[in-house]
Amino acid sequence: MGVRFCSKMLRATHGLWMERNNMLHLHAANSIRGLNNIAIQTAVSHQYNLGHEGMEEEDFYLLETDEDELMEETVEVIRGWMCEIMIARGDLASARLESLKDRGESTHVIPNLSAAEKRKYLDWRNVYLQRNN
Repeated sequence: MGVRFCSKMLRATHGLWMERNNMLHLHAANSIRGLNNIAIQTAVSHQYNLGHEGMEEEDFYLLETDEDELMEETVEVIRGWMCEIMIARGDLASARLESLKDRGESTHVIPNLSAAEKRKYLDWRNVYLQRNN
């Protein structure tokens, strides 16, 4: 009885661990891990929603790129765009922090997502997994 129980607990624990790894390390087409992909999408959408607010006319070209096209780029291109637009808005501190986030990609820093971002991630993950099956 005890051996079967331990075996079931090991299988359950291993299954949970595999699901956790799948959620945290699943990559999107642009090679950004899923959780980071949602956090970046939220940040990019916020910048687009701000429109030309706080920007000089010479920087309006940054918003000419289609948001969906931008999100298909590599993480370096997306973060570079984020830094540029933050600098254009005069938010140098945020631009500096954004530039440091790339380093977090290699150290597996997991972003803290809001409830809405978590739902969006799980929706994205389900669609991604269904496409690959």
